[in-house]
Amino acid sequence: MCTSGEVAVILPCSPALLTSGCPERDYANMSGAGIAVDFNADKSEDGGAKHPWDPGASGIIGFSFEIDAVPLTMLRVEIPMLLTDAEASAVTPALPAGSTTDRHPDGSPYWGASATYPASPVMSGVNRVLFNDIHPPRTNYVFDTRRMLGIQFHVPAVATAPKGAYAFCIKNLTLLTR
Repeated sequence: MCTSGEVAVILPCSPALLTSGCPERDYANMSGAGIAVDFNADKSEDGGAKHPWDPGASGIIGFSFEIDAVPLTMLRVEIPMLLTDAEASAVTPALPAGSTTDRHPDGSPYWGASATYPASPVMSGVNRVLFNDIHPPRTNYVFDTRRMLGIQFHVPAVATAPKGAYAFCIKNLTLLTR
């Protein structure tokens, strides 16, 4: 899988915009770019709904992948998941039942996450990610492998100019067993 392009500079919020990403910059509506793999999704002609997948039921403990070039702007290896109704309703404004961490104001859990939103520790070449190393960026929900939806290789939008150019290819994505 290959992708290239340029992520935008996140715009300041207008005074009338009241989303979870504001009042400073519009992180809620400008997330960046990337490529992803869904684990358990309906075909697009059947609606494309994403369903949770529990890797532990199959003895899967993580995954590995190769990347040819790590974007200079930043790269996050994210694991979006389904939120519980309690987690979705705890957000202000509340998210509808059935929402995913992609819609959560803190974003999806990812490899190397902390409250300061660093990049994932991706290196050119082979990378090995264990699910024990995936965390939410903050502590407003719990990462639960039983609610995983896929893997996203996400280049976040940049906070300041210039725009962020990126180009990378992912290959040999492999699920790891015990």
